[in-house]
Amino acid sequence: MRKYFITGLLILVPLAITLWVLHSVISTMDQSLLLLPAQWQPEQLFGFKVLGIGTILTLLIVFVTGLLAQNFIGNYVVEAWEALLKRIPIVNSIYSSVKQVSDTLFSSSGNAFSKALLVQYPREGSWTIAFLTGVPGGAVASHLMGEYISIYVPTTPNPTSGFFLMVPKADTIELDMSVDAALKYVVSMGVVAPDALPQVKNK
Repeated sequence: MRKYFITGLLILVPLAITLWVLHSVISTMDQSLLLLPAQWQPEQLFGFKVLGIGTILTLLIVFVTGLLAQNFIGNYVVEAWEALLKRIPIVNSIYSSVKQVSDTLFSSSGNAFSKALLVQYPREGSWTIAFLTGVPGGAVASHLMGEYISIYVPTTPNPTSGFFLMVPKADTIELDMSVDAALKYVVSMGVVAPDALPQVKNK
C-alpha cells in the first residue's frame, strides 16, 4: 500500500501543482476584464463567470501594444510616456530598474541566463550551479582586477530568488548542459539529474 500511495503522489502532485499555477496565472490575467465597462463584463452578458476571457484580452492588449509601438507614432508615444515617468522621483527609480531587468530578460540580444556554470559557493570546496548573466561594467569593472563575469546563483527549490555575484572567470566551470536542464536540476534539489553526466571544461 505504501508503494501504491507514493506512486499516486508522484503522479498527482505535479499535476495538481501545474493546474494550481495555471489557475493562478489565468485568474490574475482575468483581472484585465475590470478595464471593460460593467455592462460588457462576461458575468453581465452570460450570467456566469467565464474563466480565460480576461487572459485572451490581456494577450490581445500586449500584442496590440507591441504592434503600435513599432510604428513612428507609437514609438513617439512610448518615448514621451517614459520621459514623463522619469520625472517622477519614486516612480523613476522603480520603473527604470524594472525596465532594465525586463529588457535584459526578454530581449532577443540579451545575455541573461546564457550559460550554466559550476561555481564554488558559499565556500571553497562546496559547489553549486549558477547562470551567466553578463560581465561587470562601469565603475564596478574599474575596481576589479582581471577577467570577471556576473553570475546568478539561484536558491532551491525556488529559483526566482538567489544571489548576484561577480567572480573571476577562471574560478568557474562552464557546463555542457542547457539552461533548462540546469534549472530543472536546481528546482528538484538534485533529485532529477540530467539524462547524462555533463561534460565540463575549464574557462
